[in-house]
Amino acid sequence: MSNAPVPPIRAAGVVLPCPDLTPTLTFFTDLGFELESLAPADDPRRATLVGFGLRIHLDPDPRIAPGTLRLFCDEAAGVGADTRTAPNGTTVEIIVDSVVVPVPLGQPAYGIARGSEATWSTGRAGMRYRDLMPDRAGGAMVASMIHIADGGTVPDYAHFHRVAFQLIYCASGWVEVVYEDQGAPFVLEQGDAVLQPPGIRHQVRESSDELVVIEITVPADHETIADPRMELPTETFRPGRRFGDQRFVRHLANRSLWVPWNASSTFEGQRLRIDVPTNHLASAWTVRAADADETGVDRGPATSLLVVLDGDGEIQVAGHDATEIGVSDALTVPPDHDWRLTASDEFEMLLVQVTLPTA
Repeated sequence: MSNAPVPPIRAAGVVLPCPDLTPTLTFFTDLGFELESLAPADDPRRATLVGFGLRIHLDPDPRIAPGTLRLFCDEAAGVGADTRTAPNGTTVEIIVDSVVVPVPLGQPAYGIARGSEATWSTGRAGMRYRDLMPDRAGGAMVASMIHIADGGTVPDYAHFHRVAFQLIYCASGWVEVVYEDQGAPFVLEQGDAVLQPPGIRHQVRESSDELVVIEITVPADHETIADPRMELPTETFRPGRRFGDQRFVRHLANRSLWVPWNASSTFEGQRLRIDVPTNHLASAWTVRAADADETGVDRGPATSLLVVLDGDGEIQVAGHDATEIGVSDALTVPPDHDWRLTASDEFEMLLVQVTLPTA
């Protein structure tokens, strides 16, 4: 590796092979690239094209690999995804540039992620991540516990996600965040949550010591895209704006009522009210026991993720032995499985249910 200083960069480009110039030029100009130069003038064998912020240098050197180009188009263009091969062997992928990704087929399985056996990794902006759903529903869904030990300014930046669903829940501590078109920065405290619709620009600004948030996202493998040109907060305030096919939701725990969780339960809960804004893709509750030995029963077409926030209990899922669960344990229950929960009087959990298409 060279340690020589890098000179001032004026431009950048990609070099592609070109054994036959004329058909290769035609291919790329048909895609919308413009010819910038040819050489030599009397018998052109090399060319440079420009377009879409990219410079392509076509060179007859046989040692150059064909490579792959990705061209992104807007959904509104009405053009579907496509893959083409240029005469020089270059693969061109035409991708519909949408912030909303399809909900993938799910293969959710029963499983428990024990807090006592947690392993942590360092993720974006130096935050620590713990996987709450080890099988990730076959890649359809990911649930993470995110931890910041030492509070203060967070080295984050304006960014957005290409997702079908994303929920952020503050389990302990506090964090200051800011969202596109949602007004001034605000603080999420314990029990608060936000539904982050696809494509909304946002930024984490500051946190307390020992911040813990829970993040649930569909699909598991999704893109986080920086937007350095976006200044947050934005001058506009549009709380009802739709991003992709959803709208932003902020749940404030200290302003929400505790109501009966369901008809077959003695638990009470705060509904996070994300059902309608997600077009009934997901629902979420903070659920707690008001007295000792309370019980709750549930069953439905959704994949259920239970994360224990306080206390302990015992859960019985159809087809599996009863198991004790405690603080920081996370349990995944597949769709259409009966489950019964018995808990202590200090028990509290986050329950998120997502309806994933299955094969």
